[in-house]
Amino acid sequence: MPLTIPLDAVALPLGLLDPVVQMTEVLYEAESPVIFTMNTKLGQRLLAYVADETMTERWLLLAPCGDHLLEDLRHGRVPVRDALIGAWTWLARISHDEIDAAWVVDAATLPPVHLPTPGVTLLPEFEPVLTTRAEGAQIVRNSTPASVIAYVADATCKALKGILDFVMANQPQGRPTDSLRSLYDLPVHSLAFGSFQLSFSAPPFDLFQDERLLRAIKLLQAGLYWAASDSSIPLPGISDKEREAILRAILQLTPPTTGVIEQIDVGGQWITKGPIHLKRSARKRVQAEMRRVRTERIVSLVGRLREFDKNGTFILRETREDRDVKGSFDEDLYDVLLDFFANDDLIAVIGIERNGRLYAATAYLAADLFGASPGEPMGSE
Repeated sequence: MPLTIPLDAVALPLGLLDPVVQMTEVLYEAESPVIFTMNTKLGQRLLAYVADETMTERWLLLAPCGDHLLEDLRHGRVPVRDALIGAWTWLARISHDEIDAAWVVDAATLPPVHLPTPGVTLLPEFEPVLTTRAEGAQIVRNSTPASVIAYVADATCKALKGILDFVMANQPQGRPTDSLRSLYDLPVHSLAFGSFQLSFSAPPFDLFQDERLLRAIKLLQAGLYWAASDSSIPLPGISDKEREAILRAILQLTPPTTGVIEQIDVGGQWITKGPIHLKRSARKRVQAEMRRVRTERIVSLVGRLREFDKNGTFILRETREDRDVKGSFDEDLYDVLLDFFANDDLIAVIGIERNGRLYAATAYLAADLFGASPGEPMGSE
């Protein structure tokens, strides 16, 4: 979407800016400068961001940039977007290598594609590992309720603690050790208002084995993506205890059914596929799954795939019970199951059986998993 001049923009006198852009410091570049500083004719330092570029024009977003803000940008304490919309913002158009027009604009009303991604810092190593953002009609700059701030902070800590308790086999009762506390009571990286966002830095990594923390993060992320989806597939997990731990943890990060928080977005470096958007429907989904967990069973069924469909369904035949089992699978399993289907392999499908239907979590060659020969039938365990 090409950038266009907002209808409510106010034209600036061209005398405020030099026609030819003189960069005073390049802060970030990708083939050409993207974020840099420049001065007005009166000597004011501006932060400049290339918001759009075509064959004939470039558009710059300009904002005031004092020494403290510049230092915070360099050290990752302030996201680039917040620096651009923190005070006033100008939009300048460069045509034929010269600024030919400029306007006062409300940057928050510009299409998001022309603004830096929320929470992104100047350099990747400065980016927070986890961000939790609460959104709602009543959560606005200068009037965010204190309860929202408390909810975001507590929910993030409780979610991490719950999943770490499971992974590290800690008892949730009692006072946690300082070393464990440091893994879920993360250092605050930054706060942002408008919608309210808390960003967190990584904990010290010399206290525990990294593998356990990474496993906890992976389980938490998988649960959050499941909660935000509209798939009918149950929450995956290798045991009921694991699924219950994930559900209890992710419930903390879903919006309350009432109140000012209408949506919670979870992002950061630990969320590898982009921000997860959790609406109130996600809370209901998690609560319903928690009630169902005890009425389901985790099974491993052995058979051959039949009527395999790319839309996510299959039929498992030649099982020990001599019954056909209808199943569903997530898109992550498509390539694996397609190979088994094409080779007519005897496979073990591990998943959740609910009301006679199998929801596959993973699958292996039966011989690899159980040591069975291809001709030896095996059934559920």
